[in-house]
Amino acid sequence: MVQCLLPEHNHELLSLLSYHIVDGQLTSGDLTTGPLSTLNGEGNVDVVVSDDGVTVNGSNITHLDALVIDGVCTVHVIDQVLIPKNFPKP
Repeated sequence: MVQCLLPEHNHELLSLLSYHIVDGQLTSGDLTTGPLSTLNGEGNVDVVVSDDGVTVNGSNITHLDALVIDGVCTVHVIDQVLIPKNFPKP
């Protein structure tokens, strides 16, 4: 993972980070079970909403609606890094 921080790996870093972002503003009340397209364009994340909480690709959302910036950005905190399926292995 540390190799992603090197300048020659900017594409991989951008792919990894944009896999954590979906288009639009989704608050906790908007989340439903099903796939969501990510901004990296290489796949969806799978959201599961249950009585036990919300997961994204099996990662637990530990804090919903953590940060709302001027009504433009909503952040949900997860407990793992999401890795795109086609992400290069170190």
